[in-house]
Amino acid sequence: MSPGLHTEVDEQVFRPVEFLRVHSIDDNKSDIQTEIWHSAFQPDLENPGKLTFLLATCGGNSVCITDVKTSTVKYKFKAEIGEKLFSLAWGTNISHSVNSILAVGGTGKQIYFISPNDSSVEAADLPGYTNLRDNQRAIASLIFHPSQLDVLFCGFSSKKTSQILVSQFDPSKLSNLKVLHKLSCPDSLIQADFHVTSGTLFCAHNRGLHAWDLDCNLLSKIDDDRSEGYSITLPQPMDKTTGMLHNSTETMVDSVLSLRGTSMVAYKIVTFGCIVIFDVSDAEMKNKKLEPKSFHMLEHDDSNDVYLYLGWEPEKKILACGDGSGGVWVYNLANLNLNSDITFSTPPSTILKWPKLKDEYVEIDRKVTVGCKNRKQLSNFVTQVCMNQDYLVSVTRTNFICVWKGN
Repeated sequence: MSPGLHTEVDEQVFRPVEFLRVHSIDDNKSDIQTEIWHSAFQPDLENPGKLTFLLATCGGNSVCITDVKTSTVKYKFKAEIGEKLFSLAWGTNISHSVNSILAVGGTGKQIYFISPNDSSVEAADLPGYTNLRDNQRAIASLIFHPSQLDVLFCGFSSKKTSQILVSQFDPSKLSNLKVLHKLSCPDSLIQADFHVTSGTLFCAHNRGLHAWDLDCNLLSKIDDDRSEGYSITLPQPMDKTTGMLHNSTETMVDSVLSLRGTSMVAYKIVTFGCIVIFDVSDAEMKNKKLEPKSFHMLEHDDSNDVYLYLGWEPEKKILACGDGSGGVWVYNLANLNLNSDITFSTPPSTILKWPKLKDEYVEIDRKVTVGCKNRKQLSNFVTQVCMNQDYLVSVTRTNFICVWKGN
């Protein structure tokens, strides 16, 4: 445990082993202002389907790669002061197939390609994005295509437009980036993910869930019908208080995730207090709307907190999502059965509650206790959860990388 940081917690499925502030500005140990937005474990290229213990995170204007086994920062990159980095994705360095590259983006005008093995960074301009005269633009989502390794999906939002740019890069010179297709999102894009088995790109946005069939060769032309895509019909869950259908126009989906190794997709509707899982292979297209026939509802926090991104561990079939007070809701989906019953939602297998923290640096410097209810507190809003075979990691808006180890 880091000096000045101590935890107490009951024994449970995962136990907290380290809470790190590696994104602190000027290495300030009491920095609780820097927000960490995204995290991902590095793929193990020597063991396909597995992940290493190296965790990439982006927060503030920095990217860190941390070994969660040793709590050691192996690499750190800083963008320009004032830039905020929101998204990252691991891909394969095609020129050196045993190495990985990391794509990172945010409020700046470029995408950074980072090769941790040789500590090199190449910045690429994204055509059409850098010309936007909009200070509110942001690259919100980055995804490498799983089989066409030189294809990168770049989802961005601005005041005037939201698009996913299907782009291709030159492995010999990563800064050479060209846009193959432009996919228009119906509203402000929040997150996107690619569903491998169906070749479908899903996009969570302010008014729902959208998708495009991209199982064709992405290097060929996509006709107009395919570029428009289609919406997903969202089930209306039951209200926990009234026992009736939600009488709400709220359709904001703030997270979507392909459950790798299955034909299912999970997404979360804000304020409905549930996560929805549906089977892509068991859905019907009607009037440019995809209507899932079988789905399942998972109970989740029904607060108004937004930007709570889902995490998935395919080997153990565990889904997880954070909440606005530092908790992590964990669902064991090994025996999941899909149906169409909207009157029932499955509770989490466990909720990892924020442990009692004595954070000496913050208490001395800021006169505030992080996550402790009996004193002035700063809420530990969990932006994302990610997992490998042994660890669960949650990241927060209070500059924490929270490392939990499976029992």
